[in-house]
Order: sequence, then structure tokens, then C-alpha cells
Amino acid sequence: MRSVYLGRKTHNPDAIPGWNGHSIGHWEGKTLVIDTVALNDRMSHVPRGQIPSGETHIVERLHLEAGGKVLVNETTFEDPKQLTRPYTTTTRYDRMPQDSELWEYACEVDAPGWSERYADDPAAELKPKP
Repeated sequence: MRSVYLGRKTHNPDAIPGWNGHSIGHWEGKTLVIDTVALNDRMSHVPRGQIPSGETHIVERLHLEAGGKVLVNETTFEDPKQLTRPYTTTTRYDRMPQDSELWEYACEVDAPGWSERYADDPAAELKPKP
């Protein structure tokens, strides 16, 4: 679960660093802009190979395309300790068919057997067993 505080203009200066950080958002027309700071060193949504420094700052711009069938997330990463300039990536998510079932995932990566928990999910990427 992730909280995005739409009524706030500034980040909580006492935010404890976490997997999802502290996010504030606002609307620019039909685009939701989400600004995130206070990410821990185990955050999951950084570019591959980047290790967050505690100064990682993420700005996401989300909007719909194709008549609401595609959610587009343009994400810009800034981290003065890890990047020489901002890095932007765009991810497109297709809307699932109306009768689809969404699987719930609990990220407990340190728990024994966590990947086996979803063995029946065809989309699960299970680690090979030694």
C-alpha cells in the first residue's frame, strides 16, 4: 500500500525513510503529479543498478491514454550522490479485461519461502531452487 497526500504542499520533514517514501501529489489538468522523498536503501522502484542514497527524489506524472485503456507513468529519478543528471523512464500499463482477477502480493522478501507463496500465479517469477 502506498499513501499519496493530495492535500499537502510540502513533505513531512520528520518522515521516516521507507520502501515507498513520503509522497505528495497534485493534479495538473488530467495528469496526477506525485513527488516522493524519504526512501530507504531497499526501495524497489529505482532504475536497475542504482542504489538509493537517501537523497533519491522521484517525480511521477501519471495520465490515461487510448480512451482510458492505458495508464502512462513518466518517472524522473534524481539523486545527486548516484546520478550525474536526472533519469526519466516511461512505463505503460494496459487495463486488464473487466473479468480479470488481480492477485495480491505481499512483499516480504526476507521471509523464508516468500516466492513459493505464489506458485499458482502464472505471472509469478519464482527463484530457481538450488
